[in-house]
Amino acid sequence: MMAFKPRFQIPEKGNKYYNRKPEGYGTSIQGYPLQSGLTCLSNCVGYAAARFNEIGNYGYWKFFNYPPNAEEFWKRADSEGLKKGSEPKLGAILVFEGIGSAAGHVAVVEQVNADRSIITSESGYGAAKPFWT
Repeated sequence: MMAFKPRFQIPEKGNKYYNRKPEGYGTSIQGYPLQSGLTCLSNCVGYAAARFNEIGNYGYWKFFNYPPNAEEFWKRADSEGLKKGSEPKLGAILVFEGIGSAAGHVAVVEQVNADRSIITSESGYGAAKPFWT
């Protein structure tokens, strides 16, 4: 198992985890606004799926192969046999439930502090900034 390395900077252009097939491993929708060399980035679902697989160093998208929206991550965890819980863990996908017609949001836990606060990395479809912590 490789050591966890937090991501506090935007992925480098051409990173295969953050690009859709055939240039990369991703199967999510294309992010918006489109980021050159990072076609999955500008979308919370595409980013979280890419980061999850990057953390695992799978060399392809092993899990979360095109979840249609953020709330689907919780359901897919069950079908994939992944652990779910309410305690923050490094590399975990944090799922925010949608309200009404909202599809929810996902982020990735990059750091857990001694006071139990966390630092996440995330993105969002249509966001002015395609990556933030």
